[in-house]
Amino acid sequence: MIIPRMVSGVNVEKKTIEAIMALPGVAKKDLKVTVSKSGFCVFYPDDDGTKVHRCYSFMHPVKPEKAKVRYKEGRLEFKVPITEEVFGREVKVE
Repeated sequence: MIIPRMVSGVNVEKKTIEAIMALPGVAKKDLKVTVSKSGFCVFYPDDDGTKVHRCYSFMHPVKPEKAKVRYKEGRLEFKVPITEEVFGREVKVE
């Protein structure tokens, strides 16, 4: 079973949500990615050919029509711009 390892976060300078996902052994032609305002899904065949999908939610509103996905050598890179300022009012830590 292929269970992707993923690291994600907000790039404050570029105002994007970015994710890097390891999908070793998956061919680019067998990979499908969908994105919406609330999250993204990755579809791929498992080792035994079973169709698998993994979905992830965004923590901020995004512009799905501007999402970019790149896949090379088992590494999926996903970037999507954030629509609004992600940081609210700073609260003093006591």
